Amino acid sequence: MIIAQLAGGLGNQMFQYACGKALACRHATALALDHTFLENRTPRENFTYRSYALGIFGINLRLPPQKLAILLTSHKIVEEKNFPPSAPELEPDRKLYLRGYFQNERYFLSAAGIIREDFRFPAAASDGNAEFFAALREAEAPVSIHVRRGDFLTVSNGKFHALCQEDYYRQAVDIIKAHVARPTFFIFSVDDPEWAKNVFTQLNINFFLVENAASAQYAYEDMHMMSLCKHNIIANSSFSWWGAWLNQNPHKIVIGPKSWYAAKKYQNINPCPSNWCRL
Repeated sequence: MIIAQLAGGLGNQMFQYACGKALACRHATALALDHTFLENRTPRENFTYRSYALGIFGINLRLPPQKLAILLTSHKIVEEKNFPPSAPELEPDRKLYLRGYFQNERYFLSAAGIIREDFRFPAAASDGNAEFFAALREAEAPVSIHVRRGDFLTVSNGKFHALCQEDYYRQAVDIIKAHVARPTFFIFSVDDPEWAKNVFTQLNINFFLVENAASAQYAYEDMHMMSLCKHNIIANSSFSWWGAWLNQNPHKIVIGPKSWYAAKKYQNINPCPSNWCRL
């Protein structure tokens, strides 16, 4: 059995699941998920607490704590240390416990088709987002833009995550406009819609601002809409990374930031695939 520890929000949990699922498929064994880190509410500094999020895909592989304790005595712990920039093959073993974020598609490309099937979103849209789904489907060339600020400004006083600034978005929009006819931009900015509105109003583009139209229960619908766009401008966020990766347009343009982290020790880390544009 492969056991994957879950940590972080929806995007990070998707990376952890994808890595575990690919290994389980390769070794013809089962996959189970360890929820204990998510369920541990011990006070931590510079930390954003998250809850289990993969249930939207109908994934229910939670390993009960009692069984987990027993299995860990026979499983080898594979820990991703210090956010390694590359994703080497994990050594073959049918009894592995995965601990880390595994933010690199090389961990699961061998099972990419299965992962896409597993990450199918619910078809029905919530009332709050129905109009945006409709507008997206009517647009000739929908392009998603993700703005992530919120806890990126507060964790370690903004010194851990890099922030995508106005220049990044201006350059990315210019690239899209140079290569895509009649684009309509769908801007996702749950945590700072005013900042996004001020920036993109100045760019003279046709856009919709999707600002938390639905409740937090339906936050995954933002990722769903990103995946339905023809092209994507992402933030340094696993959430919009997955929105772009799940986009099945074979001619998609995906633009991501060159700097994923502000912390110097992680500045060489970037999970964007080589065929995505980095600015």
